[in-house]
Amino acid sequence: MNDLKKQYHSFSNGNRSAEVFLDTANGEKNWSVDCFENNDLSTTFELPYEAAAEQLAEEWVFNYIQVPT
Repeated sequence: MNDLKKQYHSFSNGNRSAEVFLDTANGEKNWSVDCFENNDLSTTFELPYEAAAEQLAEEWVFNYIQVPT
């Protein structure tokens, strides 16, 4: 993992979880959310703001967001 990428928040509900990260590489703040289902990484989202990353993580764990198969 990049030394400039730090985990900020964790969300979980049932078989879904999400980890929110801040990456400060290149002097920029980039937020990402790793979304897991049954402990398997389903997808990663990149977002511009912490609040947007937290909201997406919460929506993921409560099953409001689906990944197309």
